[in-house]
Amino acid sequence: MSESTTLAQSAPALAFATKSKQRQLWNLAKRHRIGAAAFGGVILVCLIAATAPIISPYDPLEQDYDSLLQGPSLSHPFGTDRVGRDIFARVLYGTQISVLVGLVAVGISIVIGVPLGLLSGFVGGALDNVIMRFMDALIAFPRLILALAIVAVLSPGIVNVMIAVGIGSMPVYARLMRSQALAIRENQYVEAAHSLGVSNVRVMYRHVLPNAVSPIIVQATLGLGYAVLAEASLSFLGVGVQPPTATWGSILNQGAPLLEQAWWVAFFPGLAIFIFVLCLNLAGDALRDILDPRLRGR
Repeated sequence: MSESTTLAQSAPALAFATKSKQRQLWNLAKRHRIGAAAFGGVILVCLIAATAPIISPYDPLEQDYDSLLQGPSLSHPFGTDRVGRDIFARVLYGTQISVLVGLVAVGISIVIGVPLGLLSGFVGGALDNVIMRFMDALIAFPRLILALAIVAVLSPGIVNVMIAVGIGSMPVYARLMRSQALAIRENQYVEAAHSLGVSNVRVMYRHVLPNAVSPIIVQATLGLGYAVLAEASLSFLGVGVQPPTATWGSILNQGAPLLEQAWWVAFFPGLAIFIFVLCLNLAGDALRDILDPRLRGR
């Protein structure tokens, strides 16, 4: 049988599989309409972050002293601040910072926390005690206070904010991964792998870790919302990303004293934070319902 004949025969099967997956996604979207809308909102925000330099009508740092504290208008949809900078442009560019900090901070938490939790839950013993007591020590501090302390030691800046938020969230992933590893290591397929002489490292990364991915994905979605809030909080307090870089938190900081005089300066970045974090939380809830077998049938 020639290669072209084999490809021709397999094409209908591939097309059927593709249509089946599309049908499954459509059915999921119909059952979780709020979650689907939330995912659409998250994707839209990420697209805005990627295309901010293209769609922004102004430079976020450009000062126009003839347009100080102008209210929302056709030329400035979100108004201007006290030095004439366009709030709409600054909110668009602030989206880049929020998405970047959120993704990198969650990545740091996962890359460090998940392997530590996997070792702790699978190996157990003294190693488990050492790792978990370290995580307990981190959890003893409120996450925002811990992030403030880390940024104070490392000095303010976008990279240090990512590190601080990532380290502050690391215990959540470590404890979640440990609980999953403790349950999965008792399954029969893990015992069968041990009986065949498979090494512990291979068992952890071929059998335990893949079966614990679902709750990690859900937590990462929710953790992204926390990371966005943490970055905005640090920037609002003046210890996060430093001016003149436009971030949602720093715009809020500049608009807080002007609430009675120019409400739009603080309102629109606050609205952006609210919408993005709400979409992330709703998307995380929908993912939990889809990936958790106990909730899937409800």
